[in-house]
Amino acid sequence: FISTSSKNSVAPTQNTTYILSLKNPTYGCSSIDSVKITVDTFSTGIIGPQNVCIGDTQAYIIPAYSKSNTYSWKITGGHILASGKDNIIVIWDSPGTDSVNLVEELPPKCKQSNTLNIYASTRPVAQISTTKNICLGSAATFIDKSPTGNSFFWQFGDGDTSNVKNPVYNF
Repeated sequence: FISTSSKNSVAPTQNTTYILSLKNPTYGCSSIDSVKITVDTFSTGIIGPQNVCIGDTQAYIIPAYSKSNTYSWKITGGHILASGKDNIIVIWDSPGTDSVNLVEELPPKCKQSNTLNIYASTRPVAQISTTKNICLGSAATFIDKSPTGNSFFWQFGDGDTSNVKNPVYNF
């Protein structure tokens, strides 16, 4: 841009070089100076699973890690088991809406916070009821007595499977 003002304010969105050209019209003298403004960018957030079960161990990653930035993690509903330069490993402790928060600081004063909401549920407990002794060629009814769960996958030991809640199977 061109300006004749002695006070200019700019807000670049990309790296930009600004040039100042001064002239003394009386004597024909001039001087030029320039400054390059570098626009630092933040990482794109946090990558990792949002739906977890209590007791799960999950990894969360900074996708655009920069070694010149500093990072600090805060976890609600779990705790950090291990951390690396661009990731953490979390074990989830409590059900409900939890979070992974990453605060990223760029030199000299830029700061941004990213939060990934986590939905933690209790782990389902599988409980089966059936007749334990049957004759060859007879049918057995398998009954799911689990207090939670809404997806079923039965394996009968011979390669056959079922996804019905309470299947009947002939042996």
